[in-house]
This record gives sequence, structure tokens and C-alpha cells, in this order.
Amino acid sequence: MKKSRSLGPAEVDHRKSLSLLRATLESTADGVLVVDNLGKVSTYNQQFAEMWRLPPQILASGKDEDALNFVLDQLKDPDQFRDKVNALYSYPGQESFDAIEFKDGRIFERYSRPQLVEGQTIGRVWSFRDVTEHRHAEEKLRESEERFRLIAENVGDLVAMVDTEGRRIYNSPSYRTVFKDGEIQPDTDSFREIHPEDRERVKAIFRETVETGVGQRTEFRFVLKDGGIRYIESEGRVIRDAAGKVSKVVVVSRDISERKRA
Repeated sequence: MKKSRSLGPAEVDHRKSLSLLRATLESTADGVLVVDNLGKVSTYNQQFAEMWRLPPQILASGKDEDALNFVLDQLKDPDQFRDKVNALYSYPGQESFDAIEFKDGRIFERYSRPQLVEGQTIGRVWSFRDVTEHRHAEEKLRESEERFRLIAENVGDLVAMVDTEGRRIYNSPSYRTVFKDGEIQPDTDSFREIHPEDRERVKAIFRETVETGVGQRTEFRFVLKDGGIRYIESEGRVIRDAAGKVSKVVVVSRDISERKRA
């Protein structure tokens, strides 16, 4: 009975390195494909195969061209995808980052860079990340912001959006009925124009709104540049981020000066 050959230190280290590489590849959320200079697949992870819905027989061929041809039918713009791949293979030292749109609505970010060994390019590493949910969330946010702006710019109330420190992000055009153009600017202190006798009380209400997520109605006075006084009724509503944390406050106010002076 033959004895198994013991491994030398160098071979042990080599196997450890390969094991670490495989573990790293399989633990990442990205799909990874490595192709050599001859267009042969050097390695890939399971996430790559699943993201691109590649059958085992395509991957078993070991040819990047086979995988490329298989996935083209999934894409919105297959010609652009192929042209980009060919361009990078023609210029092996280049890096690239772009987004790929699928017919079924998925969106992948694609990052590619040369594989280098001692300064020599021996292949190319492709990394793909599924950002579909993130991109769709961004689109919904843009739509919500556009609706907010459309409403804010067509109402008589004073509508403001501030961060959790009370610094201005947005003020509706209706603020021009109280302040002159240029008197209030983004990224400035929204408490600055409040009457000194009211300011700390309003700040305390604002802090409580941010901490509890519950707005309160209050009244205070604005002091204008010319020394005039405007009486304001105001209430805040919080905006939460994806993690549920308060990130902004929308403050809707109205000028009640005439009512106060009646």
C-alpha cells in the first residue's frame, strides 16, 4: 500500500492561498469573473453564475465568448455591452465602471480592471453588483422630491425643509412674501430670523420633534431686516431615511400677523 506523499511547505502555502482566494470570492456579494488574455475563464464565483443566470454547460466550456453570447439576449442594449467588452480587451491596461440595464428591469454596476502580476497584464477581472433596489429607491426619491417641490411652489403657505440641525435645505417661493430675495439662503441657520425672545423655545420644540418624530404646532415672531415683526404659526413633520432615522424636517408655516393685530 502506497504512502501518501507529504506536502512541502511551499505547496502547503500555495494551497492555503488558493483556499483563501476561493473563500473570499464566494463570500463577496458581487459577481466576479476573471478572464485571461486569451479569453479563457480563469475563475468565477457562484454569485456571478447566479446573477447572470448562466447554465453549467456554458461555464464548463471555459470560454468567455460563450458566456458573453449567452447573456446578450438579457440586455436592453446588447450591442453597447459587446462593444464595451471588446474595447476593454483591445486596451488591456484600462479600467472601467458603468451600469448595465436588463430587459427585466434589473440594473448591475460593472467594474473592470486588469489583472496584474509583477506589473504585467495577464488577464482582466470583472466585478458585477446588483443595484436594482438601490436605483429604484433613488428614482422613487427623485419622484417624491419633485412632487414635494411642485406642491411647495404652488401653495400660499411657507414651506421649508431643514436638516436635523435646523439648517436650511429648501424654502418655497412663498417666503418672498416675508423676506426679500437673498435674505435667506440654503445651508444657513433657520432660527436666525426668529425673535430672540422666542428663539430658544422654538429650538427646544424643534429638537423634541427630531428626537420623537412628532411635530408640534407653535407660534413665534420673525424679525425682518427693517425691524418689522411678522407673527408666524408653524408645524414640523419629520422625514426618515431608509433606516428609519429622522434625516430632515419639513416645516409648514403661515403668516398670521393680520389675525394677531386685528
